[in-house]
Amino acid sequence: MDENCEEMGAANSDSICQRLEIDLFATLEAEADARAPAVFVLGAPRTGSTYLYQLCAHRWGLPYLDNLTNEKLWRWPIVGVLYQWLNRSNRRIQFESAYGKTNGPDQPSEGSNTMQWWFGGGHPSQVVSAETLPRREPHLLQTLDAVRRLTGQGLLIKNAWNCFRVRALATRLSNALFLWIRRDIAAASASDLLARYRVQGSPGRWNSATPANLAQLERRHPVEQVIENQFEFHRAIDSALRAHAQGRFATVWYEDLLADPRACLESIEHSLLQLRCAARHTLPDAAEPRVARQEKLPVGDLPLFEEYLRCNEARLRACRYG
Repeated sequence: MDENCEEMGAANSDSICQRLEIDLFATLEAEADARAPAVFVLGAPRTGSTYLYQLCAHRWGLPYLDNLTNEKLWRWPIVGVLYQWLNRSNRRIQFESAYGKTNGPDQPSEGSNTMQWWFGGGHPSQVVSAETLPRREPHLLQTLDAVRRLTGQGLLIKNAWNCFRVRALATRLSNALFLWIRRDIAAASASDLLARYRVQGSPGRWNSATPANLAQLERRHPVEQVIENQFEFHRAIDSALRAHAQGRFATVWYEDLLADPRACLESIEHSLLQLRCAARHTLPDAAEPRVARQEKLPVGDLPLFEEYLRCNEARLRACRYG
C-alpha cells in the first residue's frame, strides 16, 4: 500500500511538473530557437571547473542548473530555473565542493541528469554521447530560449561530458559562449589519480567522461591513463573551439584563477563582450581561493608518474602551465 501511494504521488508530481513546463513555454512564447544563449564551462576532471562555475554564477548572476533541479526536476529544468529565479535575492553561492559535487538544493550542479536527458550517456562518451538525442534537441533549444525570456540571460552549464560535445553545442547554438579552464597536466592528472583512489576506491576506475580511445587506455597503467586522459580532453576541447567557436570562447588557467580570481573574471569579460551586459557583483571574501592540503601519490605510483611525464615532455608541452 505504501509503495503504491509513493508511486501515485511520484506520478502526480511528474504530471504537475510537465503541465507547468508546458504552461511556462506557452507563457514565455519559448521556441526551439538555435539562437538561444548559453554559457558552457569546460574543463577536464580536476582542473577547477567547479570553482570557476561558482565564481561565474556569483559574478554575473547567471541562472544555472542547481542540485534541486538535477535531483527532482531534471526532465523539466525550466521549472527549476523558475523557482531559482523567483528566489534569487536569497541566493548565496557557497564556494565549496568535493570532487565536483556541491551541497545544498540551490547550489550549482553539474546537471548530469538533465544533460543525460538531452544527450544520452555511456562510454566512451566522446563517441556515444557527443550529439543531442534527435527527439530531445527541440526540448534543449526550447528550454534555453525559455530561460532567456524568463531571466534575460543565458543558462550557465558546467558538465565535464560537454568537453566532448563542443562541436555539437557550438554549431547548434549560434550564441553559445564557452569558458575553458585549464590546469597544468602534471597537477591535474595527479589529482585525478588521487580522486580515483578516494572516490572510486580503485586507481583503475574512471571518474568522469571518457575519450574515444578508452579501450586502448584501459590496457595501460592507471598512471598513464590519467595523464593521457587529460591530454585527450585538451586535444578535443582545443580543436573543437578553434574550429567551431572562434570569437566565442575564453581560456583561463586554474593557477591564475587561484592567484587572482577577480582579474581572471575581468579578463573573461574583456574577451567575451557579451558577458559585459550581465550584472557584475563584487566577489565576497568567501570566494577567495582556499586550496585544500595536497595529498601525495602512493609511493609506488610517484616514480612511474614522474618518468612518464619526463618521457613525454615534448608531446605534453602544450598542456603545461607557464
